[in-house]
Amino acid sequence: MESFLIPFLTIAIAEVFDKSQMAILLLATQTKKHTQLFLGVILAFCLLTGIAIFAGDFINKVLPTILVKLLSGTLFILFGIKAFFKAKEKINTNNTNGNIFLSGFILVLLSEWGDKTQLTTIFFATRFKPLFVFLGAITALSLLSFAAVKLGNLFAHSTKKYIIARIAGFLFIILGISFIIL
Repeated sequence: MESFLIPFLTIAIAEVFDKSQMAILLLATQTKKHTQLFLGVILAFCLLTGIAIFAGDFINKVLPTILVKLLSGTLFILFGIKAFFKAKEKINTNNTNGNIFLSGFILVLLSEWGDKTQLTTIFFATRFKPLFVFLGAITALSLLSFAAVKLGNLFAHSTKKYIIARIAGFLFIILGISFIIL
């Protein structure tokens, strides 16, 4: 159960108000084709998460467990520090008159490649059952993306992004320390 829940909760917290979720939200305000946007976004997340799972499984087979624990813990702590002190990011999206499916797919693929969520998934795959990590990550990303698409402009002007970023940063630091200690 923890192989699903820990990735689900961590990724859900990390992705709330993330640049890609905010960009999805902004794209949703520019189209009426919300289903196409959502499908493009989810396809990109599935591809990126699948790559992360395979990378994590490979790393787990090649590197000693203690090294993986130290690396993953350190990266979580660094992500936490970055999120904790990071100022609001300016989201940049262009008007999408073309294929919204492709726009959503490319947006997520480019913004999430090597992002904290993908790296987090890699390290979860080294620690937990990869299939459940994949399901937890995709469930979290799908729920957040669905909310972003459906809520559109509602969250675009939220003033609570800073508080959420601080909470996410704190939780990443705690997770990083626990990965190193446990």
